[in-house]
Amino acid sequence: IAVALQAPLIFLVGYAHGIGVLGTATAMMFIVFSIIPIHDTIIARFTSKDIRSRVFALKYLVGLLVGAAALPLTGWLHAAVGGFTMVFMVLGALAIFESCVTFFLPARDHLTQAEPAAQPAE
Repeated sequence: IAVALQAPLIFLVGYAHGIGVLGTATAMMFIVFSIIPIHDTIIARFTSKDIRSRVFALKYLVGLLVGAAALPLTGWLHAAVGGFTMVFMVLGALAIFESCVTFFLPARDHLTQAEPAAQPAE
């Protein structure tokens, strides 16, 4: 639900003016930050214990790289179109893409693999 709410709120922030920006941006950031533990849960459930730490490290590395690239790209897009509305439209399109990707995740019943129960020592 949080992922589905992200895109409309991003689009609203792009078109809001005055005090409306504060309300919609607050709601948008609440949703954006609520998705972080969801991403961590997905990684924990979809990766084996052997590689989980590497996957988390890769997630944070990609996050840092994307964050570092976001600032100059945002500045370039703002300068190219003369405002932040298009910046939020691009972010909204990325949020829609993220929402679509979630439909391709396996169902929850595929996640539970029966592990053999521990047997007492003989």
